[in-house]
Amino acid sequence: MSGVLVGTPDHSQFHRHSLKFLDDAIAECADEPPSLCLVQVLIVITFNQLIQGVRGRAWRSLGLCVRMAYELGLHEVDSGEPYRQAPEGTHRLTRWCFDEERRRAWWAIWEMDAFASTIRRCPLAIDWTEVETYLPVLDNFWFERRYHRSCFLKAKPIDRVRALRESKNESPAAWLVVVISLMREAHLLSKPKGLRNEPYNDIEGKPGQFAAHSNQNKSADVSERLAIISHALHCYSLSLPKGLRYRHEHLSFEPAHRTRAHSSIFNINCTAHLATLMLYHNHLGPKLKQQFGQGHTTDDTSNTDTQGLRECIEASDGIFTIIKNSAPEHVRHVNPFLSSTVWFAAAVQLAHRFIAPSGTNTELVESKVELLRMNCQQYADFWSTPDALLENLSILEFHLESQLGQDQLASGNPARHFRGEDGAGQQSGGWGRQVDVSLLSPDPMIPSGFHHDTTATNTTNPSESEDCYYYGGQAGTVDGALADFSMENVGMELDFALDTGEASLCLDDLLFDSHAA
Repeated sequence: MSGVLVGTPDHSQFHRHSLKFLDDAIAECADEPPSLCLVQVLIVITFNQLIQGVRGRAWRSLGLCVRMAYELGLHEVDSGEPYRQAPEGTHRLTRWCFDEERRRAWWAIWEMDAFASTIRRCPLAIDWTEVETYLPVLDNFWFERRYHRSCFLKAKPIDRVRALRESKNESPAAWLVVVISLMREAHLLSKPKGLRNEPYNDIEGKPGQFAAHSNQNKSADVSERLAIISHALHCYSLSLPKGLRYRHEHLSFEPAHRTRAHSSIFNINCTAHLATLMLYHNHLGPKLKQQFGQGHTTDDTSNTDTQGLRECIEASDGIFTIIKNSAPEHVRHVNPFLSSTVWFAAAVQLAHRFIAPSGTNTELVESKVELLRMNCQQYADFWSTPDALLENLSILEFHLESQLGQDQLASGNPARHFRGEDGAGQQSGGWGRQVDVSLLSPDPMIPSGFHHDTTATNTTNPSESEDCYYYGGQAGTVDGALADFSMENVGMELDFALDTGEASLCLDDLLFDSHAA
């Protein structure tokens, strides 16, 4: 044992030991249900793995979390609503406290599932229609063994907000779950592949079935459902408890008793802005370059797109403002899943820079991009979030520059980050290679970020490679699909399964995936 404790072990050593002990404990369970504490250990380990990337091991650990949670019945803690009335007597109150611990384990798994499934563009592991567990209450009630009522996560977006408001439950964890659920639905509905019933959006009300409707009906229904999510988000903002609202104040995360409060404000409000970005990101496009900034147009679609663009920019500005008004080292106190939310905000600002009308202060926009980029770097430095975040942002910047920025080439060097030059003019590590840019949707059987060998980059002779860009200023071939480039057709492969340098840009659909987290 003394040999193990020599020196100061880093977190990776603790992680390796915890994995071994976890495997041993699971093996001991055999066919018996695991203990709650074992599931809690698995939650912590899985969270640590997901921070560093939604790769195979983390993805499988999350699946194990869900299965073990089902095995313990964590999804139906409040089946039959035993706590509709306040529990009376020491025994029932003790039982309520024990169940609260189980609720918190469940919703921690639920949050990781929503994040990871969105990043990987996969169905949720948890069927929301089968959940009968109340949202968690404030810590003080649990710690002090004082009952407070809560509610289920309702099926309809508006009902979720209303039920939580009427329960007078001001738990940050509960309010975060609700806004994440709205973000997830906005993400699914805004996907161009059409309607899916995950979650709660099956028109016929048949779980697990795709709704059979014409494309026209689908489009109309999606628009209406997106409007419902938008209305629910507005109701959510109006219903937030006063202690969770952001009023443009400085978030110092100090003293200690304010740290958790500021962290909750940061997490909830950034996620709310992310939900707005998910709602409107398909309205980003170069066609708006002429429309944006005009008072009005006669085309209803153009008006809708212009308004959608404004909503996107406003949401991105909202994320920027929260970050700017937070303590320099705030990343250590907030949810690391939010790193891709920051990335999304930076991507929108990049788009704004290139499609904004003449007269726009592009230097101001560039300064916002730079701050958001540096914030992504802070997450990488402290939490070891994937380097693919920053590299994908650089690829996106180069792509926008090559397609839309020709008129800005004389004004400076906006693509300096993609070229990998630091202040000394040296190439940054990991970029002395060609970057694969697939111009068509990837094979659906291949995980995001991976492509057939036939599309692999030829690093020996770049001129023999097709559908790719060569890093370092050398010319690359551009498929005709790019001639009618539209932001709504850009998909950044941000599944966090990418190692450094494996980022790819696919003209599939815009899925600037979130961390949320």
